[in-house]
Amino acid sequence: MKKLQELSYGQNPVPNPTTRAVVDAAGSTQDQIFAEAVQAAMPTLVVEKYGLCMVKEVPDQVDSVTFPVLKNFDLTWVNLSGTGSDTGSDITMTAGPATTFKKVTPVLYGAGMFIHDMVDISVNKHNFKTFAERAGVAAQRKMDQDVLAVLAAEPSDLKNVYVAGGMAGSLGSVGAGSTIAPSDLSEAKAILSTGSDPYVPDTVLMHPRSYNNFVQSSELRGDTYRITSKAEIKDGEVVRYDGMDIIVTELMPAGTGGYYQVAGHPVVVYNRKIGAGLAKKSSAFKTTIVDDRIKHGKYILIDMMYAASKLVDDAFIIIRSAD
Repeated sequence: MKKLQELSYGQNPVPNPTTRAVVDAAGSTQDQIFAEAVQAAMPTLVVEKYGLCMVKEVPDQVDSVTFPVLKNFDLTWVNLSGTGSDTGSDITMTAGPATTFKKVTPVLYGAGMFIHDMVDISVNKHNFKTFAERAGVAAQRKMDQDVLAVLAAEPSDLKNVYVAGGMAGSLGSVGAGSTIAPSDLSEAKAILSTGSDPYVPDTVLMHPRSYNNFVQSSELRGDTYRITSKAEIKDGEVVRYDGMDIIVTELMPAGTGGYYQVAGHPVVVYNRKIGAGLAKKSSAFKTTIVDDRIKHGKYILIDMMYAASKLVDDAFIIIRSAD
C-alpha cells in the first residue's frame, strides 16, 4: 500500500483536464443523453464552401508551394488594314509582364484535450465521440478564422482602404454612422473595375452585424438603389448584389486600431479567383487518440498544417464598417 501511495503522489496532474465537474455539473445519470445537451452552436464554415481563395495541396516531402501572381497588362495593337499598311508592315511587339511567384509555407498547428474516464463511464458512453466531433469542427473554425483574417487585413500603405457611409479615404475614422450601404459596395466595385489595372470583384465578405445594416439601409427602399433590380434574394436573404456574391460569416475579424471609434468589422470586396491563396498539407491533418492508463483518461490531439496569403493586393478593397 505504501508503494502504491508513493506512486500516486509522484504523478503530475494533467493541466486543464475535462472532468465530470466541467461537463456534467448537475450530476447526470447514464440514462440521460448528455451528448445532445452539450452541443455548441456550429460556426459557418465558409472558406471551402464558397472557395474564398485559390487552394494548393502541399505534397509529402515538400514544405511549400508557389502561386503565380500575374497582373493585368496591355498589348500594343497596329492597324494592318488599308493602303500601305497591308504590304508587310511590322507590328509592334509588346514585352510581357514580369511574373511574380508567391511562396507560401504551411504552418503546423496543434491542439489537444484530455477527457477523464469518468466522463464516459458515468455520463454517456457516446460522450467521447461527441467531443472528438466538436474538436474537428473547432479545427475547421480555426482555419476559417485565419484565412478570413488574411483576407480582411489592411495593407501597410492603406491603399484601397475606405470607410462605410460614403467611402471616405483611408484616413477616415469609423463612427456610429459609418454603416455599410449598397452604394458603398457599388462604389467599391467601380473602383476595382476601372483604371489601368482593373480587377472586377465577385465577392463581398461581411459580418452578420454589417449585413444587418446593409439590408436595413434606406437606399434599398429608394428609387436609385432598388433592391429588386440590383439584388438577388433567396429564401428572404440577399445573396448577390451588383453582380457580387454576398457571403456572411460570424468569423469575420473585429475592426482594430485607432480608426474604429465604435465597435465594427471590415467588409471585404475582392476577386476571389485571383486575390489570395491557401496552402494546405492534408497529410498533416490528423486526429490522434492516446489512451493514458496512468492518468485514467484519453488525449485527443489534433494537428493541421496550412497557411494563407494575399496574392494581388490591388484586387481587394477593405471597407471599415461600424456595427
